[in-house]
Amino acid sequence: MRVALLLLIVFAVLSKGRKNEDDDLEDLDLERYLDDFEDEGGEEPEARRRGQQQQGDGDEFDLESYLDDFDDSNDELPQRRRFEEEDDEEDDEGMELTEADEREYMQQTSTYEIEGGHCFIIPAFEVGCDLSVSCHSITGALPKLPANTECLWIRESFGLTKLSMEEKKGFWSSAGLNKGVLRLLQIEGGLGDLPEDFFKGFTQLRFLNLEANKFVTLPERLFDDLTNLKVLYLTGNHIQPDEGEELYQLYKKNGNQLKSLEENQFKTMKNIKILLLHHNQLTSLPNTVFQNNRVLMTLKLIDNKFKPALKYSHPALTIFNPKKMQLDLKRDTGDGFEDELLKTGQLLDKTVDPFYLENIQRQDYQDKMEL
Repeated sequence: MRVALLLLIVFAVLSKGRKNEDDDLEDLDLERYLDDFEDEGGEEPEARRRGQQQQGDGDEFDLESYLDDFDDSNDELPQRRRFEEEDDEEDDEGMELTEADEREYMQQTSTYEIEGGHCFIIPAFEVGCDLSVSCHSITGALPKLPANTECLWIRESFGLTKLSMEEKKGFWSSAGLNKGVLRLLQIEGGLGDLPEDFFKGFTQLRFLNLEANKFVTLPERLFDDLTNLKVLYLTGNHIQPDEGEELYQLYKKNGNQLKSLEENQFKTMKNIKILLLHHNQLTSLPNTVFQNNRVLMTLKLIDNKFKPALKYSHPALTIFNPKKMQLDLKRDTGDGFEDELLKTGQLLDKTVDPFYLENIQRQDYQDKMEL
């Protein structure tokens, strides 16, 4: 029995395919094991009960786990070789979550439905908001929202395009929204033509995303009250066919197609730092359209139809130094600069969580793919 058991253990060690088998066999204290084993009763050895860990070069031979799986009745090898210990792989691409991070993440993913509307209250610390409201499938006026709402997303609500101009004028009336608190607003709803006073009173707004709203022209005074705005997205359709045919067609149909800008379109925006106008149908720029936007740090104008082709020497652009800002006329140089400004609190006037900020684009893409 002792010989058979010895051969069995040696076979188990050899089956692991080690590079240094002699060292592993020396580390396995066979003599101590066999001395402890009782032939007659076949009882568990003391060495096993003491749970000693045998060390080797590379993987470890876990004798305790091996014997747990061993079937004494038929002397078969165990079905599971638990003595193979896998090394933990380190993820170099992301940050390690602390327990506090995980608790905050669980809070962030919990949602509560607002009575009477397709909206959800979501803690959104990753964008610097203690409380955000996410609304989906809105077709008319907004339901009543909490007065302390800091961020509001109206997403995938393309029925908004069917509202009359009068309905659009009263769009905010039933929401009870405290515009003095709101700092971030995103609307993707095929809004189309807007009344001039649509954003009246939004003086505390810092970030406004108006992608996918069928804009062809904008009222000249539309943004007059947005004196503290720092980010404005008026991007046209930037979805590519390889991101999903249904998604591509949806945004192609509802994407902005701005053909012109008014001379005083951004006149009151003296604090704006990020302005995205790419993927539209612009053919020209008024010479003084950016005259009051001298703190701009990112201006994207690629993928328009400027005739002649837009150059840095255009009168509207000569107030900027392209070496000290991101001025994209021919290619998109990315969003890294904007993300950095968000992380440092320069865009929302409140620091955002850098870990979760890095995943916003990925989550946004996943959300759109679910359409």
